[in-house]
Amino acid sequence: FVMSKKRTYLDSYVRYGFDFIVVDGVEKPQCLLCSKVLGNGSLKPSILKQHLEDTHPAHASDDRATFEAKRARFRAAGTLPKLGFVCEKKRKLGASYHVAMRIAKAKKPHDIAEKMIKP
Repeated sequence: FVMSKKRTYLDSYVRYGFDFIVVDGVEKPQCLLCSKVLGNGSLKPSILKQHLEDTHPAHASDDRATFEAKRARFRAAGTLPKLGFVCEKKRKLGASYHVAMRIAKAKKPHDIAEKMIKP
């Protein structure tokens, strides 16, 4: 039984426009420009550079300081708002979850919501 080698993120990879996220205890590179997450095996400078040059040729000549600033903004923004999710404290979202939970507990089709909400 041979275990695969787990690569680790090096801070120098930011010059290729990448930060990292941890998924199931494994560091994976995440592009600061398109938010794409690559596999752990892609934590090689040559692969990261290739992604930058092929996918974002306009940013291939950006310097490390530019990517450092992008990384700071990227980390400050968080990922959930970028994906369209909002805080659960929002009233509309809470109501939506409440209705979905009542439908699931009733074990009825989704169209029962019309009967549950209107009364």
